[in-house]
Amino acid sequence: MFKVYRSAGSIEASVLSRQHDTDISLSDSRVIITVGRLAFRTGSRINVSELACACDVTVPSATSSVNRLVTKGLLRKEPDERDGRCVNIMLTRTGEKIYRIHVLFHLNMASRLAEGLSPSEREALLAGIHRLADFYHDVEMERV
Repeated sequence: MFKVYRSAGSIEASVLSRQHDTDISLSDSRVIITVGRLAFRTGSRINVSELACACDVTVPSATSSVNRLVTKGLLRKEPDERDGRCVNIMLTRTGEKIYRIHVLFHLNMASRLAEGLSPSEREALLAGIHRLADFYHDVEMERV
């Protein structure tokens, strides 16, 4: 089980890199996915501090990742209209494509996982996934 969990992220980063002929590390993909998830969920832009908090890294570390992804053409930065001291981060078109591939990757993974299961087996699988999500949530809350 641990082998599968550890492999999933690196396999996904490899798929993203291959499909866009761009060198995307696991940490790069994590930043792109976080920016995409937060931006699409809220319909707004996020700043480096929010990204750092969401990724559980320091602001300098998030800044370094953002700058690297700006250089790769996957993110762009814009000054905040309300507060000139803040810089908003957005996905570029290529960054959005990578984010969408991530979403499709996970939908395909879930579909494959549930393939051929009876309704009761799907219910059991879903219950297990909910317990796993609750576990992750509890661990997150302990860290805060």
